[in-house]
Amino acid sequence: GYATGMVGKWHVGMGTNCSLCPRAHGFDTYWGMPVTNVQACGQKDEWVTQGSQAGFIFSRYPAGLIAKTLAALVICTAVLWFRGRASLTALLVHALLSCAVVYVIYWVPSTIMLLNQRACVLYANESVIEQPVQLKYLTHRATLQATRFMEQAVASARPFFLYMSYHKVHTALFVTDEFEGVSAHGPYGDNVEEM
Repeated sequence: GYATGMVGKWHVGMGTNCSLCPRAHGFDTYWGMPVTNVQACGQKDEWVTQGSQAGFIFSRYPAGLIAKTLAALVICTAVLWFRGRASLTALLVHALLSCAVVYVIYWVPSTIMLLNQRACVLYANESVIEQPVQLKYLTHRATLQATRFMEQAVASARPFFLYMSYHKVHTALFVTDEFEGVSAHGPYGDNVEEM
């Protein structure tokens, strides 16, 4: 008998036309993004382009950590090869496997999702209501949707369950005008203040 709603970042799978979104898992209503607040949703100066993707890979955790670890393995193998303790074949195999691992676990997903503006979609149930998502007031709009859901449940005298998952706080960083520059900790701090 509960009214169930989900507002915010789903991040558990999208499927085709939101077929794996919250309503497919028993929620009565859904308003939000089926994926995370992807890089491509950011303002133009926050976007990561294909040309800067290598820098993006090496600067992000955990992908950056994985890439750095694999690079360290290749360097260690190279040192062993120079000292005569590893074969040239081992060096080449480590280098190729390292590149393959970084490509498979990060480059491909980031090209499909993080850098793809088509992944920047806002849904109401299974309907696209905004693409690309306008991030600036997304936190306020999500709060408004959650409040409406609770008010409707109370008005119908139904108990309710609301799962609320804000899109903040990670890149792409976005903040309303009211909170821009309020923190001494830059854009990230502004986002924390707004939350």
